[in-house]
Amino acid sequence: MADRQQNALKWLLVTCFGYTGYRNARFGRIEAHEAICAWARELLLQTINLAQQQGWEVLHAIVDSIWIRDVQGRSLQEQYDSAMDLAQEVHALTGIPLEYEATYRCIAFLPSRVHSGGSLTKYWAYGESGMKVRGLELRQHSTCPWVRELQKQALQILADSDDLLDGIPSPRVQSSVQRLLLSEVQRQDTHQLLPRELIVSQRISRKPTSNSSQTVAMLAYQRSQSLGFPIELASKVRFIVCPKDSRNPLQRVLLAQECEDLGHPLRRIDLDYYRRLAVRAVWAVLGPFGWSEEDLLETSITRLDQWM
Repeated sequence: MADRQQNALKWLLVTCFGYTGYRNARFGRIEAHEAICAWARELLLQTINLAQQQGWEVLHAIVDSIWIRDVQGRSLQEQYDSAMDLAQEVHALTGIPLEYEATYRCIAFLPSRVHSGGSLTKYWAYGESGMKVRGLELRQHSTCPWVRELQKQALQILADSDDLLDGIPSPRVQSSVQRLLLSEVQRQDTHQLLPRELIVSQRISRKPTSNSSQTVAMLAYQRSQSLGFPIELASKVRFIVCPKDSRNPLQRVLLAQECEDLGHPLRRIDLDYYRRLAVRAVWAVLGPFGWSEEDLLETSITRLDQWM
């Protein structure tokens, strides 16, 4: 009950903060929005400064979290004790309590697709307490089971390996993740995947009109209506993406109700669509190491680490 209450309060405050900067909100006030941002920025800068004074490098920080790395060569126990001291000092300075979450062997923040820096909310990490994933396909409800499992296996390959170079998975380990992708793409291209592995889920936020773009979600909504499976707004439609058919746009999708229970693979799927999803998911794992999406499907290049 207490957890539900704190979640409700959290999202109420998040919503209120957003509306303070919305010009048409009844209680919107841009000065309030700017003041909240300035206060949060100042508290964050104070926390970063304290961490640096105590021998930590701040890898990343957002409104409610900070990730730090030791730069003094301390043992794990010494690092833990220092982190607890830092949390107490931050609490004393700002009045905001900090909780220790975990120590990770490796943490990677995804490169941004918009600018040259890292993404603020997309990262993965693993350590003694297990895997932590935020913002990746693995955490998104729309992701089909095949892509979700592929990304999970890719991360597990890194987490299980002790073959490290400067503390991160070696190029040889990274190449094994690429080979996993190529193997799964080959399975898809040869129609070895069952329909239930390819079902995508998307939420329908509005009814399509004559001017609406014919996205796969909109086509799935229209197909549901035409086949007698009405979909309420704000609910999800589940479907498989098929090749485009200029004569009948609704053939672009197959509803989960039509094929989920089939025990044999479908040949009429959009191979390019699912290949892009798979590549994007594995790029989220290897992108922090400098891989591009084009590299992931490149089979003609033999890397030096594959011979080592």
